Amino acid sequence: MNEFIKLRKSLIKDGESRNFSLLFFKTYMKHGNVQNNKDRSLFKSVEKILNLSIKSRPTQSELINAMMSLGENDYLDRLIVDLFINNQRQISKKVFEQEILKLMTANTINKAAMFSLIDICIECDMNVLKHYDLTALFSIHKNDYDIVAILMDYMYHFKINEYQGFLVNCLNWVLPDNIKIQILSLLADVYSKDLLRQEPILDFVKRKRIFEDFVGTYDKKIEFSKKGLVLVQSMFQGEFDNDGKGNNGGIAVLLKSLGNALSKDEKVGMVISVSINNEWSNDQPMIYSYSDNHLSIRMPIYINDSNADRFVKKEYYILRFFQRYFERTQINPDVFHIRYLDNASKSIALLSERLGKKLVFTLTPDPHRSMFDDSGRLNNFGKSDFLSRLNRISIGDELIYKSDGIIGIGKAQVRRELEAYFPQLTNSFTARKFTMIDEAIESIQVDPAVCDEDYCDEGKMTYGIPEAFFENPVMLNVGRLNQLKGQENLIKAWGNSRFSNDYRLLIIGGNKDNPNKEEQRTMDTFERYLNSNPYLRNRFCHVGALSNNEIRIIEKKIMSQNYNMPNIYLCSSQKEEFGIAILEALSEGYLVMAPINGGVKTYIKQGINGFLIDTKSWSSIANEAEKIIYKSDLSKETFQNIQENGRETVLKYYTMDKVSQEMLTFYLSLEGS
Repeated sequence: MNEFIKLRKSLIKDGESRNFSLLFFKTYMKHGNVQNNKDRSLFKSVEKILNLSIKSRPTQSELINAMMSLGENDYLDRLIVDLFINNQRQISKKVFEQEILKLMTANTINKAAMFSLIDICIECDMNVLKHYDLTALFSIHKNDYDIVAILMDYMYHFKINEYQGFLVNCLNWVLPDNIKIQILSLLADVYSKDLLRQEPILDFVKRKRIFEDFVGTYDKKIEFSKKGLVLVQSMFQGEFDNDGKGNNGGIAVLLKSLGNALSKDEKVGMVISVSINNEWSNDQPMIYSYSDNHLSIRMPIYINDSNADRFVKKEYYILRFFQRYFERTQINPDVFHIRYLDNASKSIALLSERLGKKLVFTLTPDPHRSMFDDSGRLNNFGKSDFLSRLNRISIGDELIYKSDGIIGIGKAQVRRELEAYFPQLTNSFTARKFTMIDEAIESIQVDPAVCDEDYCDEGKMTYGIPEAFFENPVMLNVGRLNQLKGQENLIKAWGNSRFSNDYRLLIIGGNKDNPNKEEQRTMDTFERYLNSNPYLRNRFCHVGALSNNEIRIIEKKIMSQNYNMPNIYLCSSQKEEFGIAILEALSEGYLVMAPINGGVKTYIKQGINGFLIDTKSWSSIANEAEKIIYKSDLSKETFQNIQENGRETVLKYYTMDKVSQEMLTFYLSLEGS
């Protein structure tokens, strides 16, 4: 048994997991992984707060002393804020106000500590700034949008109504749109919603669609209250409508399709898919209707994307925004469904608890399965990476405890893996709320022979792919551009193998017009490789992210050609929890090669309906793919049988109609839902 799983099993009993973070932290420290003196000092502070967090009654002096460590590190701040909120009754109101105000007004306080102190004040309902001129704080921190955002949050919570003129003037500051939305909300809810119809605010609101949509929530233009189950499903890593760009992967395709399928059932009143959007184009709506009973809401919550972990500071800030928005719009969910181990998902879990609603949690063993090396020993991580992983592991344990229903993706094999990383799933109480439900895809009917203006231009290009490209069999890869997705390894595996002679390589994904750092780095790798191997340039094509429907058109067009060799879909990811793009390729009849690590092994059976390969390096991808195509002595007919078996696997087990009914049955089974 490896060290990490042994630790998990040694401490988590009968659903109790509060101590695991501390145990794991101490074990990690004993391995001598922390060498730097500065890091060692930080880790001692983290250990001190973890010890206090499991203490039944921390003393007042211990809490005050802990507050002095605010501002050193975002993860440490998260622990201290939680410590205060969970133990606020252990400190007198008078002492609390004195100490927190002393820190807030000190010249030495840094911005991170200021943010956390204001967060604590709001959650503990302590209006320590009631005799303080808030415009002074705004003036000091005008260029720090995190501080500006939480000061607006503070004014909203305590209904501070002495700054109407100041707030109207703030709309002319250089601020992100999402903070200006906060200002509008503050003016409407704390002062009067009639202000939204007065000059100069009315002219300001007309600037972008987002502002019009937000003001429209005060006019009750959209009916949110409908009979039947009301489901809120969240996706905070990416957006619903930018498939393949930035952090947007197959989960966006899944949730749109799932929401559409669920909304057709008469037992469902409404499905609301929520995300957080930071950047707004002039015509981008805040609320979008996928169908009569399925809405997507891009929440205008200010998130600082320059932070390595964009949600860790904003846990309660996100919670409060959602709660106010739901109250204002009279959205009354029956079930919340979350899918990530991050602080934004934890925000929704805390909100469901506050509102007395049901919580469903899709559980995956990430980062758990990467905590150890091949020999089972704990891996050594950098400071920030380790604290990030510790935070996510802690969130996972807490969400298991808070959830009314837990869903694993896959079959018995993945269930056993989940139970190894989350041994609390095997106790009788938790096991009753745990089930396995697979992901699925929609079938899309497209005739690739119909080449019209929607996807072909006069120069015989299909979404930027020259028609001559389709004269050879294709090796296809679809997904966001990211190191974990392995496209950099894939181009090298293809170019350094026999495949570059016989196959064209097509990679679809990434924002080519406005790439983030990871996307740009990946595209630069493509360009450097092609510059070093110019004879490959016309055999390779990278197309930016397309909609799911457009990708399916290209997939069908490729499969409509008659080649002597099978078209290949090669997923080069280091691992895939399930793989929506893989299912779609199977359904179109591709010969699929997918990572042996992760959840794909639950439906890909080696040599029967596809192949599992080692994707840890370009050489392993090249070697194993070459063995299958060139060294296995498999005939064209055998490959065709494998491809047909892959198609039948999807049709039999992974259609959206089937899986959505399983999901709805699970939602309805929750007591009181």
